Amino acid sequence: MLNFLRFHLGAVLSRFAKRRRYKFADMPGWLLLFLAAASGAQAAFYQNILSDVGPMYLKAFDKVGVMGLGATGTILTIALGYCVLVFFVSGLLFARTADILKNRWLP
Repeated sequence: MLNFLRFHLGAVLSRFAKRRRYKFADMPGWLLLFLAAASGAQAAFYQNILSDVGPMYLKAFDKVGVMGLGATGTILTIALGYCVLVFFVSGLLFARTADILKNRWLP
């Protein structure tokens, strides 16, 4: 579902960027609202993953160490790193979008 939203948001942004020079703050209000909702939902989704899987991963890592994790642990480490990265990026995008909307609509 998130990939579907990401694909359509990318299509809308590319059409918007072709019309004139792309500036994030110049985007229409409805698109900024959608972007804020999508990035907030994505941040919440990855936060749930990290809060569920993170403690289990740390317990396993403490028991066996870095060499005992093997291939599955390596894949899990990469996946959790990706979750952390996407969580922070989507959180920053949400904060930036909310700041633009606040400056646009509030005096």
